[in-house]
Amino acid sequence: MISESNVKLLERIYQVILNPDDWEPMVDALNHEIGAYGINMWVGDRVLMDLQSFWASDKIRNSMDAYLHSGFVDAERPLMQTLARITETTGLMEISEFQQEHNRISEDKLDLAALGHWLKQNYGVEERYISALNQHPSYYDCINISFHNANSRKRQQSLATSRFFIPHLANLIAVSRPFLLLKARFNAVLEVLDRFHVGVFLLNNDGSLISHNQLAQEIASAQNGIRLDLKQRLVLSHETDNLRLQQTMTELLASPAQHRQVKLSAKKRSIQTPYLLELSPIYHQEIPLGLLLIVIDPEDRKVIDTGAFSELFGLTQAEQQICQLLAEGYQARDISDIRHTGLETVRGQIKSIQAKTHTRERSELIRLALSINLPVDKQ
Repeated sequence: MISESNVKLLERIYQVILNPDDWEPMVDALNHEIGAYGINMWVGDRVLMDLQSFWASDKIRNSMDAYLHSGFVDAERPLMQTLARITETTGLMEISEFQQEHNRISEDKLDLAALGHWLKQNYGVEERYISALNQHPSYYDCINISFHNANSRKRQQSLATSRFFIPHLANLIAVSRPFLLLKARFNAVLEVLDRFHVGVFLLNNDGSLISHNQLAQEIASAQNGIRLDLKQRLVLSHETDNLRLQQTMTELLASPAQHRQVKLSAKKRSIQTPYLLELSPIYHQEIPLGLLLIVIDPEDRKVIDTGAFSELFGLTQAEQQICQLLAEGYQARDISDIRHTGLETVRGQIKSIQAKTHTRERSELIRLALSINLPVDKQ
């Protein structure tokens, strides 16, 4: 049964998207709602190492210096290798059970006995539960919830409340990730959206503009497939594309729990490759707050970088080079000429790339590349 306080907290969770300074106050409120001793959340990236965000409730924040000085970070590091795989189906998992499963499948063993003893002796923490918040191959997002000794019934109630909120926290992180990277690099999200090399539109429920970055403004001003009408509502020039966009917005806002992100396209008025669109709802359960629209221009080759694919998907050096050329729009015959390689050899390598990356066409490859290496200025 969802309580009134649950609904109010959900609204606060999703408001963090547009108020990035409210992460820690939101975590404090979440900890109070769950009834735990403390909560800490990590958002990290194996490719973009500067995307490392951490938030904790007040008691956990107060103990962080002692935790870091005691060297327990290294003790917990191996768990990131298996966290997403182990908790994908179980969700929240008690830390000793997780350690046992981790040690069963990994050669990099976990031993958290000393940390558990330290937490109990210094802070009275009896149990900890952990869960991944993302299954993406390059991300390690997680939540850790700590409890004092409590009766079993109260603990189960707290865990049930936690499990209710976790999908919403995962959705919040997924939508917020580009802005978290901006904040990590520039520490002022709303002032540096221009450094994000795709168009970003924040929209009200009716499609009217809340905010956008410089590239989005340029895209709308060019009116080459995307524009703003007199009421500042976003409109796609091609009638069929615009109808699908409006229908998708309505569906996302009507039943957001079933749609985390929808991929669309927008034909340009010119003969160039259509824009790639990604539309995500900003909501809590039955109260939609707006929409986030990301616009990718496949013609802008400088934003597409598949450099991390070799490590993540096991591409050979030749496949890696071909993968980048494919993402940039070259056809098999073009690649054959560029690499001075037989056409059938190139076609075979393309099939191998598609199998390893689970993509079938250029648009999927571009989306995958941008999800792994977000196109944000490095300086």
